[in-house]
Amino acid sequence: MYEERITLWRAATEKEAYIKAEKEAAIYAKEENCIFIGAIDGFHLFQDNVSEGSEVWSLMRDSSFDQHEYINTLMSLSTERSHDI
Repeated sequence: MYEERITLWRAATEKEAYIKAEKEAAIYAKEENCIFIGAIDGFHLFQDNVSEGSEVWSLMRDSSFDQHEYINTLMSLSTERSHDI
């Protein structure tokens, strides 16, 4: 099983944010008895105050899939632990 997490970091530079994220991910993996595979991505928040409705992550990907293929191939693998709304 793989877990993807979103964490927020205050940092003066992108490099500093990545360093903080990598350190935290290593600690988290050790505490949870899992392996940190080294995959880190970043997203700059364009506002100072995070509140309800704030965008905290965005991934844009070009794809030739139609909307159903996209969801079935990249979004819904039926192996996620999810909560039905």
